[in-house]
Amino acid sequence: MHKKFPFAFVAALLLLAMACKKDPPLPDPPNVSCDKRTNDVEISKQLIIGTWQWSYSKFRSRFLGITIITNPQTDSIERSMTFNSDGRLMIYENGVLQKETTYRFRKMSEW
Repeated sequence: MHKKFPFAFVAALLLLAMACKKDPPLPDPPNVSCDKRTNDVEISKQLIIGTWQWSYSKFRSRFLGITIITNPQTDSIERSMTFNSDGRLMIYENGVLQKETTYRFRKMSEW
């Protein structure tokens, strides 16, 4: 478990750092709105379920002194992450499974 957690942690941070868009919900989605921010772990657990497509990444290069934006067109890579309700996370590049791991939600106060 210790080997899987750092990757899942990094994956979760990348998800937060990258702008993504979620594919259409499953046929019977949970009755949860994602119109507002939430600190509720149970709501977050429901909202994350599904497949997320990488749209772009934006970061500031301290070395170059510029903001760099990358996306599937500039990198020639389509990335997606599928979060399952059983805690499994699959990471794909160009439709090919690259990594299967686990994820879990924890409040910052629990770290």
